Amino acid sequence: MKKRSRTLICILTALLAVAMLLMTSCGKGSDSGIDRDNASSGYYGDKASGTEEASPAPGLLDTPDGDGTQKLIRTCTVEAETRDFDAASASLNERISRFDGYVESQKSSGSSYGASKSSRLLTVTVRIPADKFGDFVTGLGDIMNVTSAASNVENVTETYYDAEARLATLKAERESLQKMMASLDNAKQYDFWLTLQKRLSETEQDIASLEARLRSYDNRVAYSTVTLTMREVIEFTPTETPTFAARISKAFTSSWRSFAEFWQDFAVFFVSALPTLCVIAVIAVTVIIIVVASAKKRKNKN
Repeated sequence: MKKRSRTLICILTALLAVAMLLMTSCGKGSDSGIDRDNASSGYYGDKASGTEEASPAPGLLDTPDGDGTQKLIRTCTVEAETRDFDAASASLNERISRFDGYVESQKSSGSSYGASKSSRLLTVTVRIPADKFGDFVTGLGDIMNVTSAASNVENVTETYYDAEARLATLKAERESLQKMMASLDNAKQYDFWLTLQKRLSETEQDIASLEARLRSYDNRVAYSTVTLTMREVIEFTPTETPTFAARISKAFTSSWRSFAEFWQDFAVFFVSALPTLCVIAVIAVTVIIIVVASAKKRKNKN
């Protein structure tokens, strides 16, 4: 009788171990799935590399090196609001002129609060000399309420000088082709002359393309780009730090959300493991019935 009891206990222990292993593996798979979902949805943070949010980092607004060897393209995106749209627009135009900049593009929409409930919106792209870029952006807070700003610096030094070297090579090639063509007798070497003419035409096109690219780099390096979006508002966006009660409320909400997500994950696991658990339960019940019936049969014989 004791031997049969030990056998029954061993079988049940083995079945329980299998069930625990199954639960552990499913739990790990569920956790990894949650981690992947969180990572893909930006749950662990949404800051983009190479971009400073809220306010431009001081290093990104510094003036470029005096030697001019570094080819740096600086850009900044600013979002702001104002309660006096007309005055802020006039001050912005005055500031652009004072910093020797110019408006590259501009778009406005909406109407004043006096004429409609919709607010006015100004989107303007401004080009500012690189050595005045930092002072211009920093001073925008004096004429409007800056709610966010993001700055970026693109170093095109290597690309620029590679293009310059390529341009010098093409110009030397063009000069050689022109000399060769001038020395040929068109009547006797017409086919070869046509080949040189075709190559010269291709070289001229490459030179024009590189010169246009270098001019674009020169312009973007010399004049930094500021993209400003200014919205008309009745009241400024509050920037107060959260109170103690707000922090408590946020912590409670986050804890409750985690609690709910745990039970959701458990329900998903239970449903996914239900077929296997049913099979294990049937096997366990069958074994128990067989062992109990065998024990009763032997007991009756005795």
